[in-house]
Amino acid sequence: MKINTYYRIINAALILSLLVAGLIVFISVTQSGKVAKTGNDITHTQESLRAVNKITTSLLALQSGNRAFLLTGINNFCWILILSKIQLVNHFHGYGFRINIRPKIPKNLLNYLT
Repeated sequence: MKINTYYRIINAALILSLLVAGLIVFISVTQSGKVAKTGNDITHTQESLRAVNKITTSLLALQSGNRAFLLTGINNFCWILILSKIQLVNHFHGYGFRINIRPKIPKNLLNYLT
């Protein structure tokens, strides 16, 4: 009878250890999937922050050019405005937004082009 009891104890210990090992493998696989998803989320967040930074920089250039043109009236600053608008529109187009803004070139600046 003692031998039969030892076999039962050994079998129960083996089954319990297999269940624990299976549980550890399951948890590891689940956590690996969560780590991969978190990595993708972090990458997306960094790309979004870069996009917002580019757009903010373009808006600041647009604001500076506008301010300089209004304060001085020098036509060279108007080019900064036009280029900033084009750059801003290109940023939005690069991220999938379609903006129907076409910067208008003032007639007095068209003389510089010809």
